Amino acid sequence: MTADLLTLDEAALVEAWDMYHFKIYRYLLHMSCDQWLAEDLASQTFLKAIEAIAKGHTIDSSLSGYLFRIARNLYYDHYRHALKAGLTVEYDAQAEWLLVPDDELERAETGEEMRRLLGRAHLTATQYEAVIRYWIQGYTAAELAEWWDTSEGAVKSLLHRAKMRMQRATAR
Repeated sequence: MTADLLTLDEAALVEAWDMYHFKIYRYLLHMSCDQWLAEDLASQTFLKAIEAIAKGHTIDSSLSGYLFRIARNLYYDHYRHALKAGLTVEYDAQAEWLLVPDDELERAETGEEMRRLLGRAHLTATQYEAVIRYWIQGYTAAELAEWWDTSEGAVKSLLHRAKMRMQRATAR
């Protein structure tokens, strides 16, 4: 599929959208807790990828890693610009419920506890993202390493440091 994408084949683009759009949207929703921003940034992710491919850029890693890297950069760019402009970041409580499947409402309480713990732990942005992806969304350290273009050991170390911060936060 990646080779077809490089030629901007319409069928390959639709297949990539179908395969990754919802995953990227959920990732951005976890990061932002704002369903409208998540939808906007997920769409922008694909637009940026298509623009880059049209300019002749190649996909050096896996397609999922490439798309998640674009999504991550768009997310951080959005908040950097918002902070520079003096805008406040709003928390969308309704978006929290979009993260919980209907048949698993009991996870909502656990999710809220996790969110409070993450807030108390004062994790770095990268640690926060790693915790969300690894422990909440269920991605492997190898997948995170591929997406971030780093080693699996570096991801495991990052997760360990995040876990230690969270343990210190619960001890307080």
